[in-house]
Amino acid sequence: AVPAHLGQAEQHDVLPDLEDVEQVGLVQPGDEQARRLPKLWVGFVFAALYFVAIPIEAVIRPDAFKEEHPFGFFVVFFVAGWFYWLFCVYRYHQIMNSIPGYRHPISENAAVARHFIPLYNMYWTFRWADKIAVFVNWRAQRNLMAGAIPGALVFLGALAGRIFDSGLGLLVLFGAGIYISRQMKKAFSSPPVPDS
Repeated sequence: AVPAHLGQAEQHDVLPDLEDVEQVGLVQPGDEQARRLPKLWVGFVFAALYFVAIPIEAVIRPDAFKEEHPFGFFVVFFVAGWFYWLFCVYRYHQIMNSIPGYRHPISENAAVARHFIPLYNMYWTFRWADKIAVFVNWRAQRNLMAGAIPGALVFLGALAGRIFDSGLGLLVLFGAGIYISRQMKKAFSSPPVPDS
């Protein structure tokens, strides 16, 4: 259903193409899906532990940072944070696949596994985020989420983690997660889309 005040040209700009949304019956997600969204604070805790571990590691083992590939607790916290991010991606797609009456085009396993394909993973961050945005915009019946925003944040987070600082990368990744979760919650609280 499109608001009556929108003209035909505006309607096309507001709603995603029906080809992108496969509707089977009446979709009525709600509080259940919103409760299942990943707890992003856990990721921020890993990032904080990473930043706390670096000076502690420098005091305990000052020579550790002179190595080409230093290893310490900060690396453990970064790896744990990265795997928790992959769990969050898994959970987003698990929720999307469990919505009654909605056929999400990406399985939760594929959503995570494709992050490990070199070069393709750069494209993949945009692809899966865009498919979540298609659902959010359809469910809300308005342009609520741009898939390029979380895709760009995930890409920048991975890039920042690789080039600048791993903890900074985690902060950007979980920032993208906040955006995704917020938009999904808004979509879940929207009135159900009637069967067409």
